[in-house]
Amino acid sequence: MMDFNQFLTYLNPETASEVGSFYNYNPNNPYASINPSQYSHIERKHMPADQLYADLIRAQTRDYNQRFAPLENFMAGQITATGTQSLAGDLERTRSNMGSAVTNVQGQQNRDMSRMGLQGTGNFANSTIAVATL
Repeated sequence: MMDFNQFLTYLNPETASEVGSFYNYNPNNPYASINPSQYSHIERKHMPADQLYADLIRAQTRDYNQRFAPLENFMAGQITATGTQSLAGDLERTRSNMGSAVTNVQGQQNRDMSRMGLQGTGNFANSTIAVATL
């Protein structure tokens, strides 16, 4: 049985391109080379399913090394003894998100009180809890 690459070689280049794009085929995809029928002719005592599973594990490892390991290495390289190289940006994003969260909580509290016929007069933004988190 042939794999997808072999199949595409039998087509004219234009059709092969259309078929490849239709199936979103990427030749760099580590899973593209796995042929589920590759071991179908092997006797059961030689464990063909285990061999196919080993192919899958190798493809997963190749996929991890191509897509995820470089990003993890980059992120690990950003760690310093005192935090990360983007600590100032992290703190600024935290402060701005906390301001949004305080506004959200104030709105929720006002809506809860209005459901009971009360008017929210407290200012959660100036409360001790909100100020302490900033």
